[in-house]
Amino acid sequence: MRADGTTGSTPRFPGEVRSAPTVAALLGRDRLLISAALVLVTALAWAYLVRFDRQMSASMEHDTMMAAMGMSMDAPWTVADGFFTFAMAFQIDRGSYDTL
Repeated sequence: MRADGTTGSTPRFPGEVRSAPTVAALLGRDRLLISAALVLVTALAWAYLVRFDRQMSASMEHDTMMAAMGMSMDAPWTVADGFFTFAMAFQIDRGSYDTL
């Protein structure tokens, strides 16, 4: 009697159970999207590295020219440089700390 009362008052789900081919198609689509996203992120990372390499080589040429004029920038870091670098990094990352 108890089972009849529970079953009788249970609302029926109007939808249908997905068949195995439909689930397989969705998984295939998901794999394709994830693979495409990984390829895109990898391509963007390599493009960034190539661009950064070109900037670095231009910077090295600039440093060579500055050194030839007697204006080299090879001074060691001081405590003030470290403090201001830390302060800048903390200020930039502060927004991510607010969500903790």
